[in-house]
Amino acid sequence: MEHRITNSDRYYTLFIVLLPIFSMYRGVSEDIDFGITALLILFIIKCFITKKIYFRLYKEWRPYIYYVLITTIPVYLTSLQYKSLIYVIGRLLQDVACLLIVFISFDNKFVDGNFFIESYQVVGLFVSWLGILQFILYYLTGHK
Repeated sequence: MEHRITNSDRYYTLFIVLLPIFSMYRGVSEDIDFGITALLILFIIKCFITKKIYFRLYKEWRPYIYYVLITTIPVYLTSLQYKSLIYVIGRLLQDVACLLIVFISFDNKFVDGNFFIESYQVVGLFVSWLGILQFILYYLTGHK
């Protein structure tokens, strides 16, 4: 049985694409950002709507998981000199939970893959141009 893409799947996909932008804003507390909070709420709603959820760890995902572990563990270890151990462990668990939610979302077809790629390209292009424009305007206004 083929999964039919709904509008809610597209909105959820767009939210995952915009997740890094939403994560810049503070959420329910100082330590939990808006992106993670909203992702968790949307994921729970999608699970209740679907009423069937499963998760398989595909072999193709292993390089991505290893990459995330290899690149983030040193960052968390070096942040111990600035933050407490509880904060670092909490942030690590939050990031791993976010990664798992995204993997589970792709596995359960909550995300439209083609729309994800299209919207990711558009958002990436827009954010890149916005960054270049900010850089140019910063130096045109006399800041050095």
